Amino acid sequence: MKLFTEAMKYYPYIDQYFAQIDPSIAVYLPNHWVAEIFYFSARGNSEMVLKYFLILISATIGMVLINFGVARKIYFETLFIAFDLRNKIKKKFSIEFLSFAKKSVLHPQIEVFIKRDLKMFLREPSQWGHLLIMFLLVLIFIVSLVKMRLYRIEPQLLTLAFISIFSFNVFLIASIVIRFVYPLISLEGMSYWLVRSSPVKLSRLYIHKFIISFFPILIISEAVSYASVFPFGKDPNIGMLITTVSFFIALTYVSLGLGMGGYFSNYSEKSPVRLASSRGATIALLLGLVLISIFTGIIFTPVTFYFQSLKFNADFFKSAIWGGILYLNYTLNPL
Repeated sequence: MKLFTEAMKYYPYIDQYFAQIDPSIAVYLPNHWVAEIFYFSARGNSEMVLKYFLILISATIGMVLINFGVARKIYFETLFIAFDLRNKIKKKFSIEFLSFAKKSVLHPQIEVFIKRDLKMFLREPSQWGHLLIMFLLVLIFIVSLVKMRLYRIEPQLLTLAFISIFSFNVFLIASIVIRFVYPLISLEGMSYWLVRSSPVKLSRLYIHKFIISFFPILIISEAVSYASVFPFGKDPNIGMLITTVSFFIALTYVSLGLGMGGYFSNYSEKSPVRLASSRGATIALLLGLVLISIFTGIIFTPVTFYFQSLKFNADFFKSAIWGGILYLNYTLNPL
């Protein structure tokens, strides 16, 4: 309030200037009424404050009454239409994709596990809702990386930029694993005894959990990692390096997520969101941060030699080999 008063002393007509910029339709919007309430409150004009406050309250009451009237007239009709449409879609989807009527090429036990987990995933809105949000964010990130171009600056700065993007990529994979892979074992729930008492090897269940987690995470990891090469030029050498490391990143984090999820399993908790924010998930995420530093250290030297080779127009593999020889020579003979 004091800042506003001081500014108005030196610029007494600035409010009129900004008022001319507002579109004409803005005077009919609630956010404009709220802004006017604060403005006239700062100016000490209680009459205008009361006027816009009554307009805002009247519009709120009017919209509530309109909503009640519309809901009273068409709510039950639309409710039955929605239920009927949902049942039709559910019936069609379950018959064509999740039905056990057709013979599958998969092993019967594996088929049961896959279709059961898919039904459990689709039954929980927080699961597929968060997956869609994650997928959208990953897609936006990939598009931004593909369109990004970094100028030919010093190799040290290029290395720092590449390591920063790579670290964020690994952290993104770790977050997805903690959110979707970590709760898989605990989501078996209190009926886990049925699986344990059935003629199914427990190792087969764990292998199934690993496979259905590993391949989606691998695809995301490879896509994000390969897109991170675009800002630095589409060199196949660095692309081959980063995609190879991404394979082991996906393998490591999926194994970590399943292992920690099994060790800190909580079969009484039904919410995957709570499981992903539990104590065990926090410990798994901290271990994932440690792994980020390890993977960053693995690629630091090759990436440094890569950008050095760009500066001196040298071959990447030759510069890496010579750099390795000089490093070993210095290590074995420091004097």
